Amino acid sequence: MINEKVLQYKQRYSDKDVQDFLAMAALQYVIKLTEEEEKLENDYIPDALKELILKIDSVLEIKE
Repeated sequence: MINEKVLQYKQRYSDKDVQDFLAMAALQYVIKLTEEEEKLENDYIPDALKELILKIDSVLEIKE
């Protein structure tokens, strides 16, 4: 996986050092991981809101 990215960078940027390619590939994977983590965190928000709405509804029903 990382080797494939390094190879892609080697083909695209022939004047750079292998260490640069490794750093670029690592950065790309970190960015992708961060984006996926943010998506997961955002997926939990609707569930939390649904739970809060149910709790509010149940409290309002008790008061009626």
